[in-house]
Amino acid sequence: NIPETGAGTGVFELSGYHRDGAGYSIWVTNGRGDTLSIGNTCYYPNPVFTGLPALISPNAAPFTVTGTVANNAAGTGTFILDGNTQVGAGAAPTVLTINPATLSVGTHTLVYSFDAGAPVSQNPNDPGCVQQVQQSFQVANCACQDVTVSLDANCQFLLTANLISDGNCMGGTVRVMDNSPGNGGLIDCAGVWTYGLFDAFGNIICWGKVTAEDKTAPELICKPANVTLDCYDVNYVLNNRLTIGNVDATSSPRPAATGSQTINNAEGDAGTGDNCQLGLIPPDLTSDVVKNLGYAYFRDNCRTCGCRVTLKWSDKVVFYSCEDMKTNGGIYATISREWVATDCNGMRSDYTQKINFTRPVVKNGLTAGVPERGLRFRGRMFQRQITIG
Repeated sequence: NIPETGAGTGVFELSGYHRDGAGYSIWVTNGRGDTLSIGNTCYYPNPVFTGLPALISPNAAPFTVTGTVANNAAGTGTFILDGNTQVGAGAAPTVLTINPATLSVGTHTLVYSFDAGAPVSQNPNDPGCVQQVQQSFQVANCACQDVTVSLDANCQFLLTANLISDGNCMGGTVRVMDNSPGNGGLIDCAGVWTYGLFDAFGNIICWGKVTAEDKTAPELICKPANVTLDCYDVNYVLNNRLTIGNVDATSSPRPAATGSQTINNAEGDAGTGDNCQLGLIPPDLTSDVVKNLGYAYFRDNCRTCGCRVTLKWSDKVVFYSCEDMKTNGGIYATISREWVATDCNGMRSDYTQKINFTRPVVKNGLTAGVPERGLRFRGRMFQRQITIG
């Protein structure tokens, strides 16, 4: 039932909303067989305005905001800034000039109101009624802080306004003066960099320093396989740099001047023969006659910035008793070769390779005794007596 507007008036009022562009249709009956109907296709003006950034420097030059309305509807557009109606009302497009120097720092609100007047036809060019749209903006009142960030696994960090400003300046644009300043707020190398916070028009709001730290250790991308040798040349293998390199190759990387078991720029060069089929060979190879036992390939996340890996390796040997050999597969000695990779920022990771030694089978299924050696290893021959144990 539709309520009567006043007792005995005989006037009934129905209120409701209609969808834009769809309108309404109404049928009413008095219960005595009388039916009335009414309908209309209605439109809203749907105003918008453009050109207003979220953040503006107090020192920015005057700029314009333009208000428009859908379907070029007839009517009058008016801008209202912080509750104050601005001069220049008129048909759309309506233009307003804002001078930031005349505004206080902080938040301001701009409203664009469009009065389409009374509708005279059912089309979107003459919608009738009043519609408003509003947006808040900020006249910058913030300072920039010096911050420290950690680069990710790709040696990058995106610096954003909410991380560096101590005020409501999240709408600003950050630009970092690092190796690639064209990347905006994207930091792509470790270091201490200057950054700036800018408004949408490119005006500087404030600046500061960002310290970007690389806390990602070098990644082991190809580990040397554990190997088992049937020989007694443990001492020959132990800490022998000529055994360093891709398995079965006879070239080893030249050691650094700082130590015979240190390799600079150790990530590897393009080549063949690595244990993982990655197309890598150790750097700065020199030829010899000793077959290699493997190489550990590490990759640093910040290599594109010139951050290289220094690789150090060292050996420790353990000899096993006869009782141990009964349960470990006949291994009488194991060299643990530790590979330690350190990048230019001091981050390090390591891997330990196992080089096992078993007694060589001489003949009739017998094995050589432990005290003596006499078998070829990697191109060398020791002419010594073999004791059959």
